[in-house]
Amino acid sequence: MKRLGLVIALTAVGLVGCRNSTTAVPNAPAIFAPGGNISNLNGTGSGKVWGIDIAVVETGGGNVDSRFEGTVRGDATKTDAKQTIEVGTVTIELIKKSTNPIEFSVNGKTYGEIQVGDALSIDADRNVMVNGQTRTPN
Repeated sequence: MKRLGLVIALTAVGLVGCRNSTTAVPNAPAIFAPGGNISNLNGTGSGKVWGIDIAVVETGGGNVDSRFEGTVRGDATKTDAKQTIEVGTVTIELIKKSTNPIEFSVNGKTYGEIQVGDALSIDADRNVMVNGQTRTPN
């Protein structure tokens, strides 16, 4: 019984020590982590990548594929990364370079900046909209 009490006491001290630890391990900003969650069901692709809601209609079927290139750092201003998402016949690239905003392209055409929390939608005619506003290629 004394041994059980000692184990409980040491565990409690260890847990308190962990909670108050001053040693921090830098974590990559979760928002720019590789991957995301995109599905392609019944010709409609939808999901979220880098905190951006993505919707693509009439995807032409096919798979969903995602590729990540670059480096994610604990400080988002030092992150250099590119996420390529293929949803059926549509290819979306999200690019984050250091202190610059996220830039994006659809099927090889650049459409400017997009922010975390924005909604990107691509209709059947491949019109590109961010938060309901049509974008034209740069």
